[in-house]
This record gives sequence, structure tokens and C-alpha cells, in this order.
Amino acid sequence: MKLKQKKISKDDFRLDELLRLMTLGKYPEVVTACLERQKTKKNSAVDYVLGHALFRLGDIEKGCQSIERARFKSVKDPYCLYRMGHLSFETGHLEQAAICFKKAASIDGTFWEALFNLGNTLKRQFKYHEAIKYYQKVMKLNTEFFDVFFNAGQVYETLKDFKNAQECYEKVISQNSRDVDALCGLGRCYYNNNEKILARNFWDKAIEINPKCAAAYNDIVSTLIQEGDLDTAQSHLDAAIEAGVQHETIYLNMGRIIYIGSKDRILTQKIFEQGVEKYPRVPELWSALLGLMIDEARYSEAEEILKALFSEGMGIWYLKLAMSRLLFETSRLDEAELIMEELLELDPNNHMFISSLLTFKVYNSRHTLEERFRAHKKYGAIIEQSKQGILPTRTYAPQKNKKIKIGYVSPDFRDHATSRFMEPIIANHDRGFFHITLYAQNKSVDDTTRRLQTYADDWCSTSVLDDLQLAKKIQEDEIDILVDLAGHTPGNRLRAFAYKPAPVQVSFVGYPFTTGMKCIDYYIANETLVPEENKKYFIEDVQYLTFENNKIRKSKVLWAPDGVVPNEKSPNLNKGYFTFGCFNRLEKISPKMFEAWVEILKRVPNSRLLLKNRNFDGEGLRCEYINWFVEHGIDQERLDFRGSSDLKGYLSSFNEVDIGLDTYPYNASTVSFDSLAMCVSFVTLQGESTHSRLGALLLRSRGLDYCIAEDYNDYIDKTVELVGKPDVLALQREWHHLRRANEAFDYTVGPIEKLYRKFLSAKSE
Repeated sequence: MKLKQKKISKDDFRLDELLRLMTLGKYPEVVTACLERQKTKKNSAVDYVLGHALFRLGDIEKGCQSIERARFKSVKDPYCLYRMGHLSFETGHLEQAAICFKKAASIDGTFWEALFNLGNTLKRQFKYHEAIKYYQKVMKLNTEFFDVFFNAGQVYETLKDFKNAQECYEKVISQNSRDVDALCGLGRCYYNNNEKILARNFWDKAIEINPKCAAAYNDIVSTLIQEGDLDTAQSHLDAAIEAGVQHETIYLNMGRIIYIGSKDRILTQKIFEQGVEKYPRVPELWSALLGLMIDEARYSEAEEILKALFSEGMGIWYLKLAMSRLLFETSRLDEAELIMEELLELDPNNHMFISSLLTFKVYNSRHTLEERFRAHKKYGAIIEQSKQGILPTRTYAPQKNKKIKIGYVSPDFRDHATSRFMEPIIANHDRGFFHITLYAQNKSVDDTTRRLQTYADDWCSTSVLDDLQLAKKIQEDEIDILVDLAGHTPGNRLRAFAYKPAPVQVSFVGYPFTTGMKCIDYYIANETLVPEENKKYFIEDVQYLTFENNKIRKSKVLWAPDGVVPNEKSPNLNKGYFTFGCFNRLEKISPKMFEAWVEILKRVPNSRLLLKNRNFDGEGLRCEYINWFVEHGIDQERLDFRGSSDLKGYLSSFNEVDIGLDTYPYNASTVSFDSLAMCVSFVTLQGESTHSRLGALLLRSRGLDYCIAEDYNDYIDKTVELVGKPDVLALQREWHHLRRANEAFDYTVGPIEKLYRKFLSAKSE
């Protein structure tokens, strides 16, 4: 865009000269001129230009210091401000870019170029509604500038406003029918409106106009991957490569196809590494590579890369999201929360950011129940806003001989703790009275997924549906009771629940706290998990499961795979030393609990500690924790820290444990259940929150109340006392073996069905 500059002040003229040199890439000359200028007269705007020149010459630290010192009050020329805004935008200093563009536009209200770039900056900051406001001003000032319609279309797409997005792209097409990017945008709008043939027509047209159109190939391949048609996706990717498409999406999609199709992490990583080598300034490629590294617990390496990217101005949201996940998995919960709060300042309605922050707060022992409740209530209301009344209200009317339709919604219908708990319930539902639909937000399919598909009456893959489409699908399926199995954990579909597509909506397992959403009617729990005095911390109506021995039914699902048999005797009898074990994730463990384990090991000198979890899949964190215990006086040979394994290997590892150590503030759930099933008792510390009472629930069900501690000292004492009572441990193990005889029966599904009938009865009254 060619700017017409008016007469300006002497200071602004000198500043303008520096900015012109920056535009020409003459950075050493800029540095020299700025330093000379500052000798005679200090000017923070000159400091600002100096910082950007240093930044581009590779002196990142000094460059950032100069940029951050900058102030713009003295600059009166809108065109100088405009160029300064561009410098900041290009280096990722978006807050300062916005200040410059906004001030330029305030000085000259007709300066539509500044308004346009302000909209672009706000778009990069995720301030989408504000960006649209400035784009609309540009549309009025310059009706022939079609770039603004395209950018507005992209923002409307992000906001899932496909109607306005489509109108914007059509405006671009009206001016240039061969604009392939606008054609691709139209295709995405039609695809999201479930008009897939029309969508494909637009993408094909874009490729016809430009055989190397990366956007069109990316849209085709991405949607095919989303639909699970990997072979066709691969053939189109091959066609793109053959056509000579040179674009970062080639590497992204190739990596996605390989990883989803074969789980070949090594080859996937090589693809992403090739991508970042060729396109080092593309954050999407870095995000994909870093995601793999964090999956493999290569935390130190990933953190080093992220810090380097941030220092180079690549603080894009998904890289910050990756950093928050890394901090969470390495138990730095306060730091993880700070990043999510920073992201939410930029995009206050972002569902992913909201759910991540709330999950971090649940794990973080620093927060009280009241603090967690206030946060969930606040953000639950944000998720629900503007969704009421969009769908017609569906009421429940009982009909003779009509089955009750239950819909379970989860991202974890795969090899996951939630599915290990839910599989027997789903399989054992009485099909004479209940019809079961599973709404699966799965990113992958495995043996557990395939088994669950056989148990379901209907199966719906939801990853291709947006929230409103999913809600409409649930209404079309005439679901009577919709059950969320994820809460605020990753991949949840709570925004679909916000449309209230079912007469009764329930939260059950998967999340140990309130969703904070009024559209969820009930939270299913137990008196131990949510005692009467804690019900006030739930938006939902908390309902208790009551178990009755006459309600058990024969199970279609056996708990353990073939070949997994628990030891009849404690392993210390053969090994000559006691083994304490914990197979839970590190982020569930407070620093005080680690200190308690050190004290237990010191008080039982002839003992060892076996920790096993995914956090130790990478060598870095494993060594870090071994060193921590050594620094606290525990010999390294007493420490056995292992990474994850398959289900059979994981369960068999319990045969090496004498006494289990439960975690705090977030108790184990599936791990503790598995521990008892493998005939290994454990000691737990009971707290106030639901997630710190799971261990107590399981121990009380076995009559092991004396293994429940009230504080850290009690936890240490009870564990040490058990070591000195081999006869008690032997009796416990014998009792656990007797309970295993009932593995072929399901105790939960009957009480669940009783509650479901109760919920519907209340609706029909």
C-alpha cells in the first residue's frame, strides 16, 4: 500500500528516515544512526527502531530491551506510527503494534491502512470480535479493498460464523472469480454446513486455476484425515507433491497421516523435523514436532526449543499451549496456570483455554474448594452464554415399550482409564430397556475402541461435527439422557451440552469436580467422594450411587487380559526387602507427598520405591527425580523409576509391589482400583475435594478404613506400621484374592440404571 505522507516535524522526519532504512534492510546503518542520534537527544521512539534493528541482526536480548523501553507519545506523524507498527507486527510484538496502528488511526480517521493492520494485529492476538469491528470500518472507508473481506472471512470462520464468512468470500470472488484462496474459504464454509460435494467443487476449481494451490490440497487432505479416510488423503497428498506444491502443509499432513495410520513416531518426527528445517518460521510445524516430544516425555529438549522460539518472537498461542502442557506434566502447576490466564486475556471465550485452566486449578493443591468453585462457575457461564434457545427444547414423555435412549459423550473411547471403568457399564446395560449411543471424539482407534463399538447400539464419530452440529445430531437421535464422561479434560464437548440437546444431562466419571454449567442437571457420585457438606461446590444436583448386592449381574467384560495373575504372597518374602509402589502421574503429586515418601524410605531402611508412569518415558525427567531423592538422602539403588508399558506389563508390575502409595492432592482412581484387583493394598491421604477422596472410597469398599490417613504425618505412620504387620498384609492379600472371584459380576450398572430412571421420572412429573 503506497502512503501519501503529509508535512511532519523535524523529530518525526528523522524518525521517518530511520524507518525507511529499516524498510530497505540496512540494519547496521540504522544501528549506527540511532546511536549517534541518541548522543544528542534521547528519544524512546528512536530506541524502538534501534531495538528492531538489533533484533534483526541477531542481538535478541538487547533488541528486546530497547523495544520494551519504547514510548510513542512524542510521535505525531501517523505514517511513522504506521511503519513502527509494522516493525512490531513482523517481530511478534503485537501489543506495541496495536498501540502504533491505533494511534495512527486516531490521528487520521481516514487512514484505512492503519485500521486494516490494526484488525490484522487483533486477529493475531485472538481478539476476533475487535478485529471484525476494525475490518468493518475499513469496508466503509474503502469499498474496493477486497483484502479486508478475505481477512474478515477468515475471522468469521474462526468464530464458526460460516454465514458471514461465506458472504465475505463471495464478495472477494465477485471482484476476482479466480481468487483461489477465497474459493478455498468458500469450500470450507460449505463443508462446515455439511455440503461436502459443493465444498469439494470449490477446492477442485481452485486446483484447476492453480495446480499448485496448497490451500486447496490442504483442505481436501485435512478433511479426509478428519473423516478417517487415510488412503484417499494420502493419494491427494501424493498428487500435491507430484504437482510441485511447496508448502508447510505438505509436511504437516504427511506427518498426521503417518502417525494416525501407523503410530510410527520415529518417521513422523523425521517428517516434522524436515518441515521445520525448511520452514523454520512456521509455528504449526513446531507445534506438531513439540507435541510428539512432549508425548514422549522429552520435556527438557522441548522446553529448550520453546524458550528459543519465544525469544525469536514466535509466541503464538499454540506454542504457549504446548508450554503450558509441558509445565503441567512436569508438575509446575502455578506456571502452567499463568500461561493459560495470559491466553485467556487475549481470547476470553476460548473453550480450550478455559477447560485447560480449570483442569490445572483442580490439580493444584494451592487452591481451596471455594476458589475452584468460583472459577468453574465463572467460566462455565462463559461456555454456556449465547447458546440457550437456539435449539427447540426437547421434553421427555414416557411411552410404553419404548427404550430409554442413553448417549455417552467422550474423547476417550480408547485405551484410557475412563474406558476401563466404563466398558463394563456400557457392555452390561440391559438392552431390553436401554438403547446406547456412543458419541466418540476419538483422535485414534484401537482395540478398546473396536470392542466398545460392538457393545454400542449406535456409534457416532464427533470430531467432524462442530458443537451445534453435534447438538442437533443428539436431538435427531432423540437421546433421553446425555452423559458427559470428560468434564473439562482435553477433547471435551461441553459446548455441545450448552445447547441443551437432551431432556436430562449428566456428568459422570472423567472429571472430579463441577463442570460449572447449569445445563448439566446431575453429577453422579458417592457419599465418600462428595459428602453432604461439599454439595454446595457443585452447580449440578449431586446424586449418590447406592450399591445393592441383589442388583449385580453377570458381566460381559473381564477386567484383566489373559496371562495377568496376581501374586498370592507379598514379593518381600522372596526378595528380602519391601517395595513401595506408585504408578500414578507426577502432576497428581504435591511436593509434600514426595517428602513424605522420603521419610517412609528413611524409616524403613530395608525398602525400595518403584514409580512407573508416562512422565518417565523420557530419560530427562526420570534422572531429575532420581537426583532429587538422592539429594534428600535416598541411595539411588533403592529407586526404580520406569516409563509406561502396555496394559499387561502395567498390571504385572503390581506383582513387584508390597504396599501401594496413593498420591495427593489428586488420588489415583483407575490405578488404585487396579492395585486392589492385583491384591495390593495401598495407603491414601483423604482430603476435602472429590479428587482427594477417591482412594478412601475404594478402601472403604474393602473394609480397609485403617489405611486412610488424615494428614501427611498420619500417612507416613500408617504406611510404616503396615510394614511391621506382615500378618495383616497377608490377610489383606488373601481377602483381595477372594474378592477376585466376583470379577465376573458387575455391581455398578444396576444402580446407574436405577438413577437414570429416577432422573426421567422427575422430568415427566
